[in-house]
Amino acid sequence: MRIVLIDDHQIFREGLQSLLSVHEDISVIGQASDGREGLTLIQDTQPDLAVVDIHLPESSGLEILKAVRHQKLATKIILLTSDRKAADAATAIELGVDGYVLKDDAFEDLEMSIRSAIQGKPYISPTIASLIITQQRTTIHDLKQLSQREREVLTFIADGMTNKEIASQMSISVNTVRTHRARLMDKLDLHTTGELVRYALDRGFVD
Repeated sequence: MRIVLIDDHQIFREGLQSLLSVHEDISVIGQASDGREGLTLIQDTQPDLAVVDIHLPESSGLEILKAVRHQKLATKIILLTSDRKAADAATAIELGVDGYVLKDDAFEDLEMSIRSAIQGKPYISPTIASLIITQQRTTIHDLKQLSQREREVLTFIADGMTNKEIASQMSISVNTVRTHRARLMDKLDLHTTGELVRYALDRGFVD
């Protein structure tokens, strides 16, 4: 099993290589410290699997995953993260990630994800899987509270449109937009435009 490691922390990469080296069927054939270098490494070496940090300089782990899928490379991709963000995990799953593991999970979880991925069985950290399910349930509950107009306004807010621009887009008055915005904040228990935008992004209202 030929593996490459892509992470911007050298100590973490070397520690991971040391842990993997005890397995006779695993060979770490290369390392990279940023996203651009990492994608080039994958393209040049065509490894069986790449273990990739989701947050990297130059290009993120998600962007590497997207590029590998777009180029139809055979390399399996396992993403590592220290953030418990269900939205990132959901995006990775949509892009066809082969494994998604938290950095504070036990090494055995990463090992399991590697072996599962090679067998064609995607592995998602149980903690992340639980967060995704919880968020989906919360989103469904929230959406049931919102009218179609409120959902539209939320999408436009997340796109960075002003009240005046939203009013023009929806052919309603600016005061009506303000009313929809106030109701959104009340129903979702959010207090700033930034929180509304974050909510919309996390739940896939906009890309």
